[in-house]
Amino acid sequence: MADNDNRSKRFVRDRRAFLKYVGVAGATGLAGCSGNDSGTETTESETTESTSTDTEAATATETDTATETDTATERETDTETTTEPQEPPSPTGPTEDLVFGYFPGWGRTAENSYTPADVPMEKLTDVLYAFLDVAPDGTVQLRQENADVHEANLSEFAEMAGETDTRLHLSVGGWSLSGDFPSAAETAEKRQRFADTAVELLREYNFDGLDVDWEHPGQGGNDGNSDPEKHVALLETCRERLDEAGIEDDRHYSLSIAGSGSLWSGGDLKHEAISNVCDHVFVMAYDFTGTWHGQAGLNAPLSNADYDTHADGGAQQSVEEAVNMWLDNGADPSKLALGMPFYGRSFANVPAENDGLFQPFDGVPEASENGVFDFADLEADHLDSDDYQRYWHEDGQVPWLYSESDEVFVSYDDTESIAAKVEFANEQDFAGVMFWELSQDRNETLLDAVNETI
Repeated sequence: MADNDNRSKRFVRDRRAFLKYVGVAGATGLAGCSGNDSGTETTESETTESTSTDTEAATATETDTATETDTATERETDTETTTEPQEPPSPTGPTEDLVFGYFPGWGRTAENSYTPADVPMEKLTDVLYAFLDVAPDGTVQLRQENADVHEANLSEFAEMAGETDTRLHLSVGGWSLSGDFPSAAETAEKRQRFADTAVELLREYNFDGLDVDWEHPGQGGNDGNSDPEKHVALLETCRERLDEAGIEDDRHYSLSIAGSGSLWSGGDLKHEAISNVCDHVFVMAYDFTGTWHGQAGLNAPLSNADYDTHADGGAQQSVEEAVNMWLDNGADPSKLALGMPFYGRSFANVPAENDGLFQPFDGVPEASENGVFDFADLEADHLDSDDYQRYWHEDGQVPWLYSESDEVFVSYDDTESIAAKVEFANEQDFAGVMFWELSQDRNETLLDAVNETI
């Protein structure tokens, strides 16, 4: 607006100078032109009449010029006013030392129900609701399975939104709901529908941001997801629509993704482009071991100094490798949040050599859920059990449990390893940390370790 005022003042000064020139030089010059080129004497009446005529012409010229100048000034001002781009509001709330926690949308139906009322909002800067579904045509919608449960959850969060400083985000996809992302990102029309319907849901439930959890573009992942370029195009469409909605609603709508930390599923991502368009990127630095490997390894070690001679010839990876994949490919560290697991991965029929570490296995424990133990379950049934011994991997800065009698190996994170990961994120000048997921730490043991360290 200041530039418009200066231009208008400058235009007015230029106009006055021009009018002064026309009024003086114009009148004199015109009178001189009517002089006696042939030497004939000019009478006083002729001079007066000529001067009068010339003055009237100058006045007319002055009026026309003023009108044209004013019109030009107005046209320039109007043009500048209508074409000046609007910027969406800046984010509110903290921008560093952030703690993002995923809320499991299915928690209400679990044996030990977990609802929005159970979330310790005061210990979190941000909560991500997992998950919304995406249709092949790009429509973002509530998951059809147990839709009433998701409706109840989101309605409760909507009521809480005005009473908490914790920001709320809708997360779309996840491992089990990513199958239709390739189709949804296929055309500009579908990408626009994705962004439009996501904004509608943000507004309906008064949420603060959109989290795109496509697992995983560019690699096998679930249901053969592919195409990192269209992944970025989808994010750019979302960013544009979120900014438009932010201007309309006078609030900042954030955009984030959960990005793979594994080379096999995240190596082909457009790391820098993703970082440029998103507010935050959650690096999923876990699931570096599992039943897909041939040996019982570590789920989320900080480093992997001895993996070359052990687990599958180096197939398992580490937190440092995951982070370096993003940083080396141009991601902005101030936008990254280090992802941490609030669960452990287990293996059955593991021999006792090396206390079970890097040993072959056969199946998973019956008490687990496909080999996964919530930290709360480990806390209740294993950590104080005489049958299980805790061991510590110095390079990886993570513990593991082994029961020789049960032949069970469990790789997990506890308060010591979580603190080490948070310190690592701090050293990298990251925006903060993320964890999966809230109901797995019902006693808030690990979450307290996060808040004590960040």
